[in-house]
Amino acid sequence: MPCRWYLVNFRNKELFIVSYNKPEGTLPETVTPQTTSNDIVGNKHIKERLHNIIVNKRLANAYIFSGPEGIGKKITAVRFAQTLLCNNGTSEPCMTCISCLKVPKNTHPNLMIIRRENYKDENGKTRKNIPIEAVRDIEHYIRIKPIETRIMVVIIDNAHELSQEAMNTMLKTLEEPPTYAIIILITHIPTALLPTIHSRCQSIMFYPISHTELKEYLKSNFNVDNNTVDVVSNLSNGKINLAISLLKKGIAEHTSTINSIQDCLISGRIDRLSGLLTQRDKHTTERENAKLMLELILLTIRDVIICKELQLPQQSIVANDRLLTCFANIDTEEIITMAENIINAQRHIDLNANVKLTFENAILNLATGMLYN
Repeated sequence: MPCRWYLVNFRNKELFIVSYNKPEGTLPETVTPQTTSNDIVGNKHIKERLHNIIVNKRLANAYIFSGPEGIGKKITAVRFAQTLLCNNGTSEPCMTCISCLKVPKNTHPNLMIIRRENYKDENGKTRKNIPIEAVRDIEHYIRIKPIETRIMVVIIDNAHELSQEAMNTMLKTLEEPPTYAIIILITHIPTALLPTIHSRCQSIMFYPISHTELKEYLKSNFNVDNNTVDVVSNLSNGKINLAISLLKKGIAEHTSTINSIQDCLISGRIDRLSGLLTQRDKHTTERENAKLMLELILLTIRDVIICKELQLPQQSIVANDRLLTCFANIDTEEIITMAENIINAQRHIDLNANVKLTFENAILNLATGMLYN
């Protein structure tokens, strides 16, 4: 069954809601990947646009790839770079020349990928932001003419993590880059970038992957049954990275957490949601746990909106009668505000706010919204 997309406009902001058929059956604990694939899934309009840019030789010096987290922005940027650096000079990478083989290994001399994790402080810990040194590295790098090809590509992953000082310096880099240099900024928080950076870049917007495309990808690349594919596609909400993570780590734990979230909401003990944060996977960081918890809370609220406002209970993934009763007397606009508060908390965590305080504040806002409506 194809997905249905709804776009709710609220206070000049957009909240994507994707609903699907609700699968039935039990969930397996774990699955094993059948193959690995670097194929780009979904966002056909992006692939066509990049293809036309190359064919028509209308390359800009700077791009911003923006859109929700985990939907393939980085792999698309790398594939775009691979095409530009391919020795065959066609609109698609040949995948066999020396340049194409070097790109996935990040050993191509004309490709530079900037990540916050590559920069440490004096104590050897990863920096909280991408520092100004990274931009200086880019400046030095692009001033040296490309060695093996005519083009040089710089990819800044999670560009919203650039420090203020780094952003200001980045402006100068974007003002007059060498003609052979292509700079791609990847972000799921485009509003965190300076407006003057936006004005110097071409914007390319990515959207969540459709249910059908995601299902096809999972079936082709993982040894799982159809029911599991349905469940994972629904839970991941168009985010391919989350779907793969759910399959690799097992999804029973996540459904258990969703049930606990619902119990907290139904019982009115929303304060207990903070306790769930400490119960999650000990092998991931507190930041990762908080983001996933917020994602599962958002999924629950999303389903309430689907049932309450769109009158599509059959399209709900996790909502049930008891949960809907809790929200029966709350205006839909207020429920959307709750969802927006959760999204804002996710963004603040991405921007290195204190994880525990941000998470607890999000729970407090949720509790306030439910108690006073």
